[in-house]
Amino acid sequence: MLSLVEGGRGGVLRVPRVWLLLAVAVLLVGGIFVVPRILTKTPGPSPPPPPQGPAGRWMNVMDDEFSGTSLNRTFWQPNRFGKDGGDAPFNPDQEAAWFSPSNVTVADGKLTLTLRSEPRTLLNTDFPYSSGMVQSPPSATFGPGSYVEARIAVPRCDGCWPAFWLDPSRGSPPEIDGFEFFDTSENSQKLPSFTYHPPDGSDPSPSKYGQTDVDYRGDFHTYGILWTTDKIVPYLDGVAYPEVGATEDIAQGKLAIIINLSVIADHEPAEGSTMQVDWVRVWSQP
Repeated sequence: MLSLVEGGRGGVLRVPRVWLLLAVAVLLVGGIFVVPRILTKTPGPSPPPPPQGPAGRWMNVMDDEFSGTSLNRTFWQPNRFGKDGGDAPFNPDQEAAWFSPSNVTVADGKLTLTLRSEPRTLLNTDFPYSSGMVQSPPSATFGPGSYVEARIAVPRCDGCWPAFWLDPSRGSPPEIDGFEFFDTSENSQKLPSFTYHPPDGSDPSPSKYGQTDVDYRGDFHTYGILWTTDKIVPYLDGVAYPEVGATEDIAQGKLAIIINLSVIADHEPAEGSTMQVDWVRVWSQP
């Protein structure tokens, strides 16, 4: 069932079946999200609560509450390139953990990415650890006019580099880093960082956001990315931080969601450290 939800108020507008069919057709033609709502629903609240971020009327086009016992492969893959044997990290010369699908689990209403001591050589590089990541496949990407929101808990561990970001299925740039924490064992990394990498390949510096008296490591927080045709704004626990967003060279293509727990090279994180995701939802404006 498609639903129109008034953001910030919780009201639900029921839509007649004929309008549901029309809405799905518009989504498929317009390319906001190429997988219809009926295919992107796992058991959970129906309809989902409104987004904690931007107000206004939003149409929910994806909702994963991770209520099952395995990853929903309709709109997630537990690897970078669709290979079940494992992948090298995103930055092989800067990271210490390769990605193994076996470190991606779903149970008790949570997606869990687990870090293990598991050496492996890939791309002629030795990686002492394995970790986990998920990425939405090319069939489940979305474009401007969307808001993606996820409730995530990042671990405190030596060299841990958790991230929640948007990236083309073909690879960067452009790239929208909703959050990154660079070594969560450091007190200087209690706040998330936002970065937008434009299509020209420039490499701007990350910008921290959030309440300076709050430590965002360890506990669950709700992170959001508002992406329109003229701006990208990060949200944290329902609060917008436009001062660290982007207003130029906004990506116009479709992007995938990526959630990963990486490790910075030459660090020794605790075995069994985990990054957990309570839910992921994507919204578009009708």
